[in-house]
Formats: sequence, structure tokens, C-alpha cells
Amino acid sequence: MAVKKNKNAEASANDILIEQLKENMGHVSMIIEEQGKALFGDSHTLSTDDIHEYSYEFLELFVMWLQSGAKMGQRGPEFRALEQFFTNFARQIQARGGSLDIFVRYVQALQRVLIEELEESDEYTFEQSREVLLVLARLFNQLVLDVFHIYLEVKEQTIKAQQEELKHTSTPITEIWDGVLTLPIIGTLDSSRTMTVMENLLSRIEKERAKVVVLDVTGVMAIDR
Repeated sequence: MAVKKNKNAEASANDILIEQLKENMGHVSMIIEEQGKALFGDSHTLSTDDIHEYSYEFLELFVMWLQSGAKMGQRGPEFRALEQFFTNFARQIQARGGSLDIFVRYVQALQRVLIEELEESDEYTFEQSREVLLVLARLFNQLVLDVFHIYLEVKEQTIKAQQEELKHTSTPITEIWDGVLTLPIIGTLDSSRTMTVMENLLSRIEKERAKVVVLDVTGVMAIDR
């Protein structure tokens, strides 16, 4: 990496990255697309057109963030736009069955491409190169954390939805004759499940105007009080 001091000695990390991207935008864009195809294309998570659009949008938003002069910890509109891009991207990948591992590898690939471009230049001092690496590390670490939060949030929502579905399917109330309902109960009965069973049963009794309820508790393994 560069240790040479010259006319660019006063350039900030943001200025250096902007200059690197302006000089090598086509090359950087091509490599980013190739990385995206290698990670998402093989798994058929994204189409070639999708990968091209996401790569272009990332670079556009990244340059806007750099040009704003914002530093890490300053969540201005440009950073929020970049953050929202990765949020939407991550949700799209997850909705199509993509894994968190693949997405994180993609984010790391973006960082690696930018670092490699810097390593090929000999125009900047050691301190400048170090500052650029710190900026990239902090930015992409934050983006990876955001992605983890998204996946955890979606996972929690999925678990809650499954729990709600289980509550309903665990109380299969059936009308066997006119005015007669039957409810087989299987598994463990705790206070929460008992409450759900009673609520569903009372609701069904009212709906069917049932006079008799047959409870089959032979499948109950334990009662947790």
C-alpha cells in the first residue's frame, strides 16, 4: 500500500475514495457485478439485471455519501439512504430464499474491491491509506450490523407467526353432530395454551350454539401448572 507523499497529501479519506471511483468507476462496477453474479447468480437468488441495478445503485449512493463529507456516526440523509438501500436489498434476498451468509459475503466483497483499488495506487501517504481503510471498515461493519438486525427482526416475526398458527392448529374443534363438538388435545398443556384452547372453544360454542362438548385428553402428555 502507498507510503509516498505528494500533491495529494492533504486529501481526506472521502476525497481519496471519490477520486479512486471517478478514475476507475467502470472497472470497479464490473468487478462488483462479477462478485454479485458469483454469489447470487449461482444460487439463482438474483437475475443478471437485478445484480447490475443493485451494483449501480450502491456505487451511486456510496459516492453521494462520500461527497456529503459525512463521517461515521453522523447519520445524515446520505447515510440513511445507503442504509435503506442495504435494508431493502437484504429483505429482497431473504424473501427469495437467500441466506444471511451469502449477503454478508457480498457486503465484504464490496469492501474488498474498494480496498484493492486503493492498494494499486501509489499516490497517497501511509496515514491517508490507513484513514481510508478505517473509513471503509467502520462503514461496512455498520452495514453488516444493520443486516443482522434485519434478519433477526424477520426471524422473530416468522417465529411469532408460526406460534400463532400453532395455537390455532393445536385446537382442532370439530362438529361431529348437530350441537355436539369434539376437541382432541395432544401434547403438553400449560397456562398459555390452556387459555388459548378455552378461548377458541368458547368462541366455537357460541358460533355453533353447541350444547355438548366432548374433550379427548388421552393425548395429553403433561399438564404444566
